[in-house]
Amino acid sequence: MQRSRLLLAVALAGLAFLNFVGGLSAQPAAGAPERILQQSPGIALGTVGRGGGLSEEAKALRALLRQPGATARLEALFRTGSPIAQAYALAGLKYAGSPRYRSLARRAITRPGQLRMITGDVVRRVSWREFMQRLDRDYPTLP
Repeated sequence: MQRSRLLLAVALAGLAFLNFVGGLSAQPAAGAPERILQQSPGIALGTVGRGGGLSEEAKALRALLRQPGATARLEALFRTGSPIAQAYALAGLKYAGSPRYRSLARRAITRPGQLRMITGDVVRRVSWREFMQRLDRDYPTLP
C-alpha cells in the first residue's frame, strides 16, 4: 500500500515537472518574431489565402511591436535582415510611429530589386518603390 502511494506521488511529481517544462517551451523565445520575419519568403501585411487570416509574419510583427524595445529591434532588423525582413521592419517602424521611418523609407524607395508581396491569394513581385507606396496607401494601420 505504501509503495503504491510512493509510486503515485513520483508519477504525479513527474507529470507536474513535464507540465512545467512544457509551459516554459510554449513561451516565445527572445528574437522569435525577428526569426519569423527573417525567414519569410514574401511580405504579407494584410490577410492572406482564401480564408482571409493574418499571415504568421503579420502576427510576428504584431508580437514584436508589443515588446519592450520594439523600435530598436526593428531598426536592427532593417540594418541586418533579408530584404523581406527589412520591408517588415519598415512597416513596423511606420506602425510604431518611429521618427526614423521617413528617412529609412526614402532610402528604401531607391533600392534596386524586387520584393515578393502576398495580397489575399495573389503573389506578385513589386519594386521597393511600389511596396513603399502600397504600404502608405493600402496599410495605414496594421491589420
